[in-house]
Amino acid sequence: MSRSIDIELFCFDASLDFLPHYRTFRIEREAFKTLSDLLAHFKETLLHFDYDEKRTFAKVNGLVTAGECTIETLVNTLGTSWRIEPLSEYRAVKGLRIDDSDFEVAFELIAPFADEEDRTYFETLYAQHYASESFALTHEYIGDAVLLCAHRIIFEKKSPKETEVLHAIAEAPYGLFACEFENNLFEGRDESEKIETLKAKVRSKNGESFIDRLRTRFTDTSVKSDNYTPEMPTAYYYGYAQNNPSLRETIANPVTFAYEGKKCGMELLPEAKELAYKKAGKVLLDAIDNGAEALIVESKEALLFLQKHKKAIARSVNRDLPIALVHSTKVGELEVRS
Repeated sequence: MSRSIDIELFCFDASLDFLPHYRTFRIEREAFKTLSDLLAHFKETLLHFDYDEKRTFAKVNGLVTAGECTIETLVNTLGTSWRIEPLSEYRAVKGLRIDDSDFEVAFELIAPFADEEDRTYFETLYAQHYASESFALTHEYIGDAVLLCAHRIIFEKKSPKETEVLHAIAEAPYGLFACEFENNLFEGRDESEKIETLKAKVRSKNGESFIDRLRTRFTDTSVKSDNYTPEMPTAYYYGYAQNNPSLRETIANPVTFAYEGKKCGMELLPEAKELAYKKAGKVLLDAIDNGAEALIVESKEALLFLQKHKKAIARSVNRDLPIALVHSTKVGELEVRS
């Protein structure tokens, strides 16, 4: 592996710039021990660059990464081509420094029902807040951190204020039901189960059963793939499922795309339909814009969702979606025939 690292660094100064830009650098892996060391070097050598030295985090290739993370650890996981960005491009002030006032505002939703222990726990979720996937869909989202704090209050501390906490996070604009959790933390954990447990608790209080939920999401569960031939430029999508490298290897004309393992909004239904369609559109357009004419979908449920709502998804992103949607079993059938 190369001993050097190629870096695209986000550069923006709100007092001077109208739009952000990126500067490129090549560094030697041995020159810096940690990400914090590297950022300190940029602050010292670049005129209009800054970062938070107390809460040192940055997005590296889309993953929220702590400053103490070693360069070697990052290289072993992400390779030697990095894009370094602020926790929120939308809230960028100067370099990687952001206006993070929204973090404290999020806690105010549940503050009347929380104690100092809860606030202390919430403060540990700073990185988790800015790793929230739904911020890519709306800047008004309340953030994953307050939801995880609410889960702790309800399920771990058994708070008598359960109903009030649930109401606060569920009724907030772009609250609980705007969350489809994805782990965007470097070396983070999948907290999907906690989010879905909160949603189930709210729905049960509203009288909705699990069976009602399934009926709402899918009425026809039969898999019907679109017309597909192996010669078509084809991308492989494994959101909600395990990656299947052996299937990927059978694709004659493969197309890679960034969203191949991301979720596509399915878990946002039925409460946040427009966000679900917008998120699905990001997945499909990423495949299309990288040249795919067909998308092999590993998850049956994801395929059904994309097929059922394809017209609504196209309206949401204001684009045609000329891509065949194919279940992974269809590819296996073609292999057998050939």
